[in-house]
Amino acid sequence: MLLRHARRSLLVLLAALLALTLPMSQGQAAATGFADTDGTTYEPAVTALSLNDITQGCSDDAYCPSDLLRRDQLATFLVRALELEPSETVTFSDLTENSHASQIETLADAGVVRGCTPTEYCPATAITRGQLASMIDAALDLPATEERFFLDGGTTHGPAIERLAAAGITAGCGTRATHFCTNAPITRGQSAIFLARALGYVPTVTPVTLAEREVQQAEIDRLAEQRRLEEEARRKAEEEAAAKAAAETAAADRLRIWEDLARCESGGNWSINTGNGYYGGLQFNLSSWKWVGGSGYPHHATKTEQIERAEILLSRQGWGAWPACSTKLSYR
Repeated sequence: MLLRHARRSLLVLLAALLALTLPMSQGQAAATGFADTDGTTYEPAVTALSLNDITQGCSDDAYCPSDLLRRDQLATFLVRALELEPSETVTFSDLTENSHASQIETLADAGVVRGCTPTEYCPATAITRGQLASMIDAALDLPATEERFFLDGGTTHGPAIERLAAAGITAGCGTRATHFCTNAPITRGQSAIFLARALGYVPTVTPVTLAEREVQQAEIDRLAEQRRLEEEARRKAEEEAAAKAAAETAAADRLRIWEDLARCESGGNWSINTGNGYYGGLQFNLSSWKWVGGSGYPHHATKTEQIERAEILLSRQGWGAWPACSTKLSYR
């Protein structure tokens, strides 16, 4: 059960994070569901927060769950929520044209926020998952845990992340079972899930230890490698089939060339011998036949061999070896 002061702190902080600077329209005030979260993992959390007047959408029917939370926006939200008095202090040099400059300086003067360097605030930088985890942890004052849940918590936010995991508020980022994605920017949708779980509006998740996560990730990696190999085999089979089909098409086209030439030379009779000194479908004379490696008479050879010998002759003499028919067929 959350302590009352912790619950109030969390509400102030994260309600500010998830609200927008523009006032709600009448339609937004009544809305409890959003078209862009319907059917998503964000829907239960966003709906619960909306019903409890903790968050609102970015328009009448949209929540914009993928939008990132920026450092300058957070400053404005927090100043309004904490009702801080404006400060005249100028600490950061990169806020000259930023509409949130006054609020940022006010928070810095109150010791609530720090810059990304001693003289810069980095206003456009998105708030990270690790930073938000630390904020929630500070608000809830969660008990310490010796159990490890993630590999990438780091030294700054790691302890807070592990406490959130032990409390069932986070299940990781989904990139890898063993990772929280500490340095990744946090979105409105992810923030809503964290908050709804922390406040008990949606069920928490069952904590999964790092040892269990490593087993899960090993199985995920095994299945991914299996899919990769299957995809590689499928792609290779498709490439081989395509190459075979292309080769068969080329061979068929080549065969038609020689068959057309044979019809012109010999009427397509591959065993013809008219006694004129030329033999077979492509009308070899004996000297040409022997020159390309043939033995015996051309008309005694198979159609396949005659074509193979003709290819050799073509490479040596060109289509001029069949001057009349190659011209007639426009082969040259």
